[in-house]
Amino acid sequence: MLRRLLPIVAALSLILCLAVVVLWVRSWHALDQFTEVVGGHRYTFTSTEGVVSVIGPPPAASNPDTRKSADAAVASIRNSDFTWLVWLDNSRLLVSVDSICPPKRRAGSGSAYAEQAFTAADLARPLLSALDDPARFAAAHLLLCRGWSTWSKRLVASQLPVDEGAGVREAPYDEFLDSDGQAIWARVVQDGLTIDLRLPAEDGAPAFSGSVGYDFVGYPDPKDLPAIRQRWTRELGVTMAVVPYPAAMWGTLVLPAVWLLTLFWRAGVRRRRRWSNRCPACGYYLRATPDRCPECGSAA
Repeated sequence: MLRRLLPIVAALSLILCLAVVVLWVRSWHALDQFTEVVGGHRYTFTSTEGVVSVIGPPPAASNPDTRKSADAAVASIRNSDFTWLVWLDNSRLLVSVDSICPPKRRAGSGSAYAEQAFTAADLARPLLSALDDPARFAAAHLLLCRGWSTWSKRLVASQLPVDEGAGVREAPYDEFLDSDGQAIWARVVQDGLTIDLRLPAEDGAPAFSGSVGYDFVGYPDPKDLPAIRQRWTRELGVTMAVVPYPAAMWGTLVLPAVWLLTLFWRAGVRRRRRWSNRCPACGYYLRATPDRCPECGSAA
């Protein structure tokens, strides 16, 4: 059975070797990534510059109770846990954003509890998993920023036309409207995540004169999620294995080499048996029947 399986396995290994060589050459010209979620945690396989690496999640909290509590706390966070204090100025004919304060946690929210009760290291692993949940990814990103980074905010769009003396009206321009046709009061890029900021619907459009601050709610853009996930995987992920392509190539050549050595060894055995007047197949001494082996029936 082993004699029959070895050529098949060796051929498959040789095909795999050719695939490794192709990926090796490609790794010097392109970055390839493959991600798999196992047990709720993301593992990333990266191929670049002649090396394959496996990046896993950061270590969990060492205390089992802390680990379980941190997972439960992160499960309760929501994107709506954060608000932004936005200062508007209506001293001219255009409503403009004077300033946008860093996001703040709503009192009593899941994000507030998670950040107050646990360290950044305890939250890192469950927060990375939360990036895969559309209802939690923005809150997870903001909590990771608060624990592992510094705030970086860029104002993209902030001005909305108004009727003179009539307060704010809906913006007629597409660049200030979202897909629902609701006015976007401000748009920021918060550490790589684009967030549209608007007043809660129940507050309505404010009418004011001068400068005033409002708590705006954020609507994150899901299109930024792949880049956000890649960033935090790169910064917090743990490299679990690194395999150079040359090592992988030589590893896949082991079985084909064993098969070839086996063929050469068998050929040598048959040749020596013929020279000594023995059956090439079983080694039985051929004296009375030099043309065919009486033991196994093989032709001499």
